[in-house]
Amino acid sequence: MASVVSKFRKSKNVLQVSSSCGSCKICEKKCPLGLVPYEYKGDILSHPDCIQCGKCVAACAKKSIGYVK
Repeated sequence: MASVVSKFRKSKNVLQVSSSCGSCKICEKKCPLGLVPYEYKGDILSHPDCIQCGKCVAACAKKSIGYVK
């Protein structure tokens, strides 16, 4: 499934969840695929099903999720 999902990625960049993440779970609620970005706190969001739609980035009040090249 990862190869199919990767065709729908909106960005070639990757998402990173900073250690400032408070695990409020808003990103999880906004993710259209039901992924749990805050579980990647302090690391790259490397879930193969992530389409990098940016909804978690926009929803994060602490700006703890962002794109890196």
